Amino acid sequence: MVAFDLTSGSQVWLRDVAVAGGLRALDVTGGRVTVLADRGTRHDGLDQLRVLDAATGDEKEDTDAGVDVDQAQQDEPTTLLVYQDLVIAVRQGAGVHPFSAYTRE
Repeated sequence: MVAFDLTSGSQVWLRDVAVAGGLRALDVTGGRVTVLADRGTRHDGLDQLRVLDAATGDEKEDTDAGVDVDQAQQDEPTTLLVYQDLVIAVRQGAGVHPFSAYTRE
């Protein structure tokens, strides 16, 4: 993930947030970048919720979801809904609407 200064176009920070399966979903609100990504460390498909400082890219939180939250297919996008410190991951497709909720620190 790369953040750019919109005025100058220069790169502000760069972080490797997704390993094997890539970035599943992204939300940028309240000075935070919240990412749902495939951690890929054990090739088990388990997902990770990471929260970065939007200005610096410093990691503020790293939560192992413990499950394959989205089990994403190309036609089944994952959405992150963020309200205050509550993060909800939503997958839609094939008539299934699973939800996973997390509380950010």
